[in-house]
Amino acid sequence: MKIRAITLHNVRRFAAQTARLSGISDGVTTICEPNETGKSTFFDALHALFFIDHKANTAELRTLQPYSKGPVEIAVEIETEGGRFRIEKKFLSSKSAVVTNLASEAIIAQEGEAEAWISKTIGAEMSGPAGLLWVRQGVTGFGPNGTGQTEKRERERLREARQSLMSTVAGQIDSVTGGRRMDEIMKAVSEDLDNLATKNLSAKSNGEWGKAKRLAEDLSAEHDQLESQVTALSKALRRRSEIRRKLDDQSAVETQAARKAELAHLNEQLEKAQQHAKLVSDAERDLTFTELMLKSIKDKIAERSRHVARRQRLVEDAEKAAKMLEELKAAAASTQESFGKAERYHEATADVLRRARDVERKAARAREISANLRRREEISRLLERVASVEVELKEAREALKANPLTAAAFAEIEHHEREISKVQARRDAGATTLQMSYAGSARASISGADIEGDRTIPVYVETLIDLPDIGCMTLSPAVEGGDQIDTDTLRAQLDDMLRKVGCVDTTAARAMVRANSEAKSKEASALAALNALVPDGTDEIRRELADLPKRGEVQELPKENLDLPSVSEAEAAEEETRRALRDARATRDESANDLLEAKTTHRLAHDALAQFDKDAQSAPKEDLETPLKDAEVKVARAEETRAALVSAAPDVEALEADRDRLSSALRVAQEERSSAREELSQLDGEIGARADDGVEVRLEEVRGELQEAVAREARYAFEVKILATLRDELDRARSEARDAYFEPVKRELIPLIAMLHEGAELEMDPETMLPARIRRGLVVEEIDVLSGGAIEQIAILTRLAFARLYARQGRQVPVILDDALVHSDDDRIVRMFTALTRISRDQQIIVFTCRNRAFEELGGHRPRIEVETTKR
Repeated sequence: MKIRAITLHNVRRFAAQTARLSGISDGVTTICEPNETGKSTFFDALHALFFIDHKANTAELRTLQPYSKGPVEIAVEIETEGGRFRIEKKFLSSKSAVVTNLASEAIIAQEGEAEAWISKTIGAEMSGPAGLLWVRQGVTGFGPNGTGQTEKRERERLREARQSLMSTVAGQIDSVTGGRRMDEIMKAVSEDLDNLATKNLSAKSNGEWGKAKRLAEDLSAEHDQLESQVTALSKALRRRSEIRRKLDDQSAVETQAARKAELAHLNEQLEKAQQHAKLVSDAERDLTFTELMLKSIKDKIAERSRHVARRQRLVEDAEKAAKMLEELKAAAASTQESFGKAERYHEATADVLRRARDVERKAARAREISANLRRREEISRLLERVASVEVELKEAREALKANPLTAAAFAEIEHHEREISKVQARRDAGATTLQMSYAGSARASISGADIEGDRTIPVYVETLIDLPDIGCMTLSPAVEGGDQIDTDTLRAQLDDMLRKVGCVDTTAARAMVRANSEAKSKEASALAALNALVPDGTDEIRRELADLPKRGEVQELPKENLDLPSVSEAEAAEEETRRALRDARATRDESANDLLEAKTTHRLAHDALAQFDKDAQSAPKEDLETPLKDAEVKVARAEETRAALVSAAPDVEALEADRDRLSSALRVAQEERSSAREELSQLDGEIGARADDGVEVRLEEVRGELQEAVAREARYAFEVKILATLRDELDRARSEARDAYFEPVKRELIPLIAMLHEGAELEMDPETMLPARIRRGLVVEEIDVLSGGAIEQIAILTRLAFARLYARQGRQVPVILDDALVHSDDDRIVRMFTALTRISRDQQIIVFTCRNRAFEELGGHRPRIEVETTKR
């Protein structure tokens, strides 16, 4: 089987669109498109078409449906030995399946018969091969990843497909592995081993080895427990002796008494030291008081000096303020005179400006009247154009109102017409046909109408045929009525739709739709023209037209010829005098403010001096020299007293440290003796209890039982080791015999592998029927430890080898790769292209990829995905 074209409608991203991929060649066909163009959608759609019933409603099908819902439609054109066919399926809604012979365009199977045809002609053959040879996007290994039940079932199905192929090529496994006898030996060894051990050769819990091992472990645990009890008893006896010796030691009692006497002496010394510290504190307080008195006297002397300096400054400030006041009076008079002159100049230029602006205003009025007349003419012409467009809009809307047929209604009519054609096509395909050939002039007839000669007439219902000079003949089709009833029902519905819109047939309805479309286009053009001419409507411009004066209402304005400067010149002259006036005013105001501030300063300076003299006369006259000398003497005496007390003070911190050390030693010794007495009491009870249990005797008994249990468990472990060794040897022999079983696939795979790894050999896994290890010289590597790119390359080459085996059996199955070789480097991807080209000589290979530059070296035919929006 070879795929020639694929068509999708309303599938995933192709919602309400038809996507087609045609021109698929015999060899390599590369579909290179960017991401998100639907390559994987084509891959998944192919799988659904071939392997999912059209009546199904699976999660896989629902992933093909776009967000807008609707039926998922998939069609594929294939070529087999029997010819070229098109398979079409609709899923989820409007479900159907149709197989068409493209040579005759005849439908050869529908619905369930179509599914049976696919299963018989393609499905049964491709169910296994397609899973082996088709590579989904993201799959880089030999099968689906994951640990779920679905993935496990798929891996098992693929393994069975590979085994079926290999058995067909190389025969049954038993014929090359020693037959049933080895199977029986292997079975017996496995059963004996299974009774004793698990798969990883550990003891089985319910087996004899497990029981013996459990008994040995229990006895070992009891032995360890008894041994620990005996050890603990010995330790307790030794510890009791140590505690008794410590409690009976007389030197410890004498040491404690000495410590108590020393502690009492330290407390007496600390009490004396604290009394001396109180005397030092009193001396420091007296010193602080005398220092404060001395500072107060010195502050008063300093304040008297500052008082004299301050009066001198006040006198100087009063003299300076009087001088400044006289200077500012003269400056204020001068600035007032300058301001008067500037004010007169500004009034003159302002009068000239007023007259110039009056003349300019009259001229502007004349220009405005002329502009209004021109605007009136423009608006009149615009309203005339608007009126013409409004007439066209009115005609278009009247035509739409008179035409009741909408595009939606006509689409429904066309839908019924297509459904009638489909029903008639199905009816014609299954109808009995009648063809008359005449030799003479006599003619057969149906209901009085002659049957035309050499013309095929379909017969849908039981029909009576008149045969002149012979009689009558009744012709009954195999199936009656069903399709005719559907046709009549649809025809009645179609006639009712046409009658509602006032049409005799669909041709008239189509003409009405065209007229409706033309009227809508005319209406849209008129609306666009109105929007361009008057986007905000005509009310505003009509109001503007009413406000504009008519030509007859305009009066001529008087003209004046004054010998005046222009407005701009007058404004410049007025601006200059205003600026001069503003500067003069500012200067005058500043001089006035300075004068006012000088008067205030002069008054405040004289007031401050007078107040200072008044306060000085009322202040008392105090002698400060004698109190200053007395205070200095008292401070010196207080410092001598404090220094003498500080030098004679004892070290309080050292005394406290000794006291704390002796207190701690006494407390610790008392706590240790109390704790020792409690521990001695506990040890006496523990030793008495263990001595009554007889643990030493039980320990000897358990030792003997443990030796016997360990020996028995060792015998079972040796037996398991022997059985496992025997099983491995038998399995090795069987594996060596199976090498011949994999020769066919290895013959196909070795030349392909050599393109990537020269001299490399593959070892096959008999369980998975896949490559397990690769040997390059003396180095043997597991497939699983290779890089992602190497695993991907070997997986694809293995699929190509299986494809060659299918081809040699006469079963052509296309190889489809969806975004494969994503992990290959530049050198190896070119070698993979060479392998694909080599296989494509007698094998169809379809490659979907988004890597345009990387796949340029692959060559082959390169069709494009064609997408068009269609209405269904």
